[in-house]
Amino acid sequence: MTAPGRGLSACHNHTQMSDGALELDGMVRAAVRRGFSDIGISDHSCLAAEPPHATGDEAGYIAALRGAKARFAGEICVAAGLELDALSRFSARKELDYIIGSVHYLYDKAADRFYGVDWDEATAKTCIKEMFGQNGLAYAKAYYAAVAENALRTRPDVIGHFDLVVKPNARGALFDEESPAYRAAALEALDACCEAGAILEVNTGGVFRGWRSTFYPAPFLLRRAMEKGMRATISADAHCAEALCFGFAAAREMLRCAGFCSVWMLRGGTFCEEAL
Repeated sequence: MTAPGRGLSACHNHTQMSDGALELDGMVRAAVRRGFSDIGISDHSCLAAEPPHATGDEAGYIAALRGAKARFAGEICVAAGLELDALSRFSARKELDYIIGSVHYLYDKAADRFYGVDWDEATAKTCIKEMFGQNGLAYAKAYYAAVAENALRTRPDVIGHFDLVVKPNARGALFDEESPAYRAAALEALDACCEAGAILEVNTGGVFRGWRSTFYPAPFLLRRAMEKGMRATISADAHCAEALCFGFAAAREMLRCAGFCSVWMLRGGTFCEEAL
């Protein structure tokens, strides 16, 4: 058993209460086996677009996490989190240890349709065509505007996968990630997240699932975050046991290269600063 507060830690993890592969206890046991002393469960908030894959029963969700915390006391600290999408709500926020603020969708009000920004290239291209007149840069700008608005409105503890919009853009088929206009939009949103006081997540999940070759967010964004004095954390956005601590050493090195000297990890249900 790993000593409390001295093992691995991650705040962004999913179970079968949303779109994860394992039941709650199974995910926690997998973390114990891998040397975690702290794990945060952050299933998705409920969104009308995907009711089978989100947390709709708020009271039941809170009770399940509190129950797991009690069952595994002495083995691992289980923190109660939630990945709160920009287009959803969660009234029991005060019952949680932390919130991850994320943007997964753009909503076309005229067509009453949700487009998942991280689904696939075809979905993104349809969204760009229907909502933005084939303008991929406008699509990316709309995503970052939503990230900024969500951060300032909800004041989450953590910003999840900040530049998720690049996930299906590995071949540059949607927009140019190197263009000054794209980078300006991303940096403006990052500044808003900094203003909101949120911790920036280095998320290794896109690489684990084979979508990207580098972690979220891009190095130029990490450098800006460091310059602005933002805090950073590391998570794998794990939906299965195998992903739980994927890429953590490389993520730490990525932070060091960006100029960070410390990282903020869950310890006993709160985020604590640790040297890199």
